Amino acid sequence: MAVPRIGGLGSAPVLPNPGLVNNATVAGKPPFVAGYYSGFTNTITLFPGEVYNIPPGTWYITPGPYTFLQWLDPVTVTTGVTGLWRTKPTSATRADFVESDGSNYRLANMTGCAVGAVITSGGAGYPTNGIGTANGVTCAASSGASTWTTIVGGAVSLTVTSTTAGASPASTGGSGYNFPPICVIDAPPAGGMQATAYVTALSAGTVVAANVVITNQGAGYSTAPNLTFLPDPREAISATPGPTTQALQILTLTATGQLTGLYPTNHGTVLTGVPTLTFAGTSASTSAATATTIMNFCVTSYAITSAGSTLGAGTVVVSVSNTIAASVNFLTNPLHNGTGVTFPRPARIMATITGGLITTTSQVVEDAGLGIQQVPSTLVQPVITSTTSVAPVTQVAPNVGGVVDTSLIQSS
Repeated sequence: MAVPRIGGLGSAPVLPNPGLVNNATVAGKPPFVAGYYSGFTNTITLFPGEVYNIPPGTWYITPGPYTFLQWLDPVTVTTGVTGLWRTKPTSATRADFVESDGSNYRLANMTGCAVGAVITSGGAGYPTNGIGTANGVTCAASSGASTWTTIVGGAVSLTVTSTTAGASPASTGGSGYNFPPICVIDAPPAGGMQATAYVTALSAGTVVAANVVITNQGAGYSTAPNLTFLPDPREAISATPGPTTQALQILTLTATGQLTGLYPTNHGTVLTGVPTLTFAGTSASTSAATATTIMNFCVTSYAITSAGSTLGAGTVVVSVSNTIAASVNFLTNPLHNGTGVTFPRPARIMATITGGLITTTSQVVEDAGLGIQQVPSTLVQPVITSTTSVAPVTQVAPNVGGVVDTSLIQSS
């Protein structure tokens, strides 16, 4: 595969100066137009909550250690629906080539901001299934000014249906499969959440409904989607290529009148605590849904609860319990239990030890962590100075929030 050339000495400018000289626009020269100004750069520094759309063109991006490289999922975008920004699950030190149209890729410093939610109860009685304002359900955050898209109804049932004889369409297990096929479920209307599934095993070369596992129930489907089985590519080179007939299993929808999807269209401003989410519907008989906010915290420092004793230099504090438990989830949906929302990286702080006690002065934050979904607990990993004494339990409390971060962007 050809790799685009990275610009260097004598190459075209990298990023345009914003068109300001001493905070004033240069007369007759529009801002954000490459070639008008000197002082081009290849660094972008973002405050917590800030985002930067990658300019049109091919770029070589190295996100900072606390910045996400995101792409706008075109399947989720339609008139009046902002769509979902997907986070690339790459390490901070990995660079990526992107082909940007000016609006499909961005760098996002979302540290300290709300990035998702776990729906702990779908509520009941919401009168209109649908996506966004059409369903009449609003979500408000207690702090941080994040804004949210709600989805009511349209989740795929966990039970895959085997139809009775004569039904249309009729389910069938197919025949002649050598390998479990790949499941592809139709996309929901724009702004909805995609359902996914897989086949665990075959039964005498056929696909049975009991072996189809729904891994993501999705949200916002207006009609039951099709489930298509794609043959494993190895079928073509098998001794007896299969399948001889295609499998067809039937999906149905569930959770009518319940909140099935929730995601932020604007992650708001940096916070040091988790905001509460409240829902309002259009029916007096509505039983309100409940949800827990998924945050993207960094650990910025620690406070001392118990200083311990006989601690030596090299004692470190690390964050634990960085993710929200999936057991509280209302639906089987990875986007609602944190998987695929953030990819948590524990924080690590080199502690300051004075007289064998842990202190708050001169803490060295080796790594503030990233994608920490809730206020974590901390674990002190002590270095004991004497084998004849046992250090009392050392306890510290994390302070969370966001951090400023710098990324590199280079034309190619």
